[in-house]
Amino acid sequence: MNVVTTILYLNVLLLSSFMGCSLYRLNKPSITEEETTKKIITVNVLIYRQSSITNKILEGFVAKFESFGNYRVKTIIYNANGNYLTLKAMAQEVFTQKCDLIWGMGSQAVEAITSITLKSKSKTATMLTNISWETLSILTEENPELKEYAFGWGGSYDWPLRIALMKKIIPRAQTILFLHRDTKLNNKWIVEMHEAFKNHQLKIVDLNLTDEAFSLNFIHEAMRGIDLILVVLDHAIINIIDSIIAVANNYNVPLCVSDLESTKKGAFLGICPDILNNGEYSALIAKKIIIDNHTASATPFVELKDWSIKVAINLAALEKQKPGTDPDIFFLMEHGFIKKSPGHENIKSTEIIYV
Repeated sequence: MNVVTTILYLNVLLLSSFMGCSLYRLNKPSITEEETTKKIITVNVLIYRQSSITNKILEGFVAKFESFGNYRVKTIIYNANGNYLTLKAMAQEVFTQKCDLIWGMGSQAVEAITSITLKSKSKTATMLTNISWETLSILTEENPELKEYAFGWGGSYDWPLRIALMKKIIPRAQTILFLHRDTKLNNKWIVEMHEAFKNHQLKIVDLNLTDEAFSLNFIHEAMRGIDLILVVLDHAIINIIDSIIAVANNYNVPLCVSDLESTKKGAFLGICPDILNNGEYSALIAKKIIIDNHTASATPFVELKDWSIKVAINLAALEKQKPGTDPDIFFLMEHGFIKKSPGHENIKSTEIIYV
């Protein structure tokens, strides 16, 4: 059984300084006599902003790791709640607290953890995940010694596969509004995405949402001539997904997302990495270090390229977002024909969501 603890920090903005923290349990499970004999594995998790996606990843990690034997996982979540100064303070704190695994989840957390890992040369197992493969490659190229102290995985998008699915399911989409938060480390994958869409004669309108306070205003201003809104996995953008869905409905433009929860909430199309599987995979590589006693240097970073994705359609969004989808697509999805198509080997399942 998992014990989840969240550490919250208070920042005094006028002083821009770290002041303190409070500790509380999200759930207080009763511990059976059998569980008292289990070895507790403590995992300190640093997250820039906690979301339903991060919670699902943790769920998959805990379930998988506890299946390895007589273990009970205790996750302590350091949630910076979208504040970069808080994140840096928490990153320092993570390394002072005794644990079996330090886990940086997401690009901001990974960068913060990397900086301290290289300075401290900590012997504690350190895992870096949920970051683009391009970003992780740059980090390891610029800091080759990182491979001696950390392990993990980076994700990448199979754009030819995603574009083929979008064109098959939403054939009218020619001009696509791409919502993201660009950083200097993410430039490469965005360039690759643009090239892939250009090769398919599709136009991309790039919208950088680094200023969250004005994100919705920017989206409204960019909607003229748009046939499709595209969102990739980014926790900050997922946190405003309800508002993005409302924009899509208001303009009768289909929304394509990269997580199943957003599809269930009202996005028409989801091309979604299996988040639970991401957590399970993280547990598998953590096991090599914590249980099997491998070293980080002997556990190379791994690229997960749209690994085990699900394709989902929300039927309730048909009328609101008017994708112009051929009804035959629903038959093909229900009978697995899209999944079995050549070049679609990474598709784990197709699903039509009835809400």
